[in-house]
Amino acid sequence: MIIYFTGTGNSEYAAKAMADILGDEAFCCNSAIKNKASVTFSSEKPYLFVFPVYLSTSPAIFRDFIKSCKFTGNKDAYFVPTCASSDGSVPNASMDLCLETGFLNYKGCRKICMPQNYIAFFETFDETKIQNCIQNADESISEIC
Repeated sequence: MIIYFTGTGNSEYAAKAMADILGDEAFCCNSAIKNKASVTFSSEKPYLFVFPVYLSTSPAIFRDFIKSCKFTGNKDAYFVPTCASSDGSVPNASMDLCLETGFLNYKGCRKICMPQNYIAFFETFDETKIQNCIQNADESISEIC
């Protein structure tokens, strides 16, 4: 089960590509977060969480959503942050999150570099750099799967 949060589409792209490769279901939690809904997930496969990096960590609203949900079946959890460069403290925050749920077992974290989209502080990539970045992301997605 792939559970993802996306702001600009980078994480959606990665989550759907992984779902295609793995033959798994991808669930976008944006509406559930907006509606403050708690969701029960059941999966025999490991849980895979895909999300953007905000201020060097996973988005607080995504972590809060995960803590509000119930998980059954497989307890293993993998985390895949999407970012233009560094995943910051995501691995440590993900380990802590798993402990807080009392159910999920942290199994690992691997970032996927995607085009820069935080325009408040950085320039966006030019078209050539975007295409190179997506090609590299596709290779990373395959390796992760």
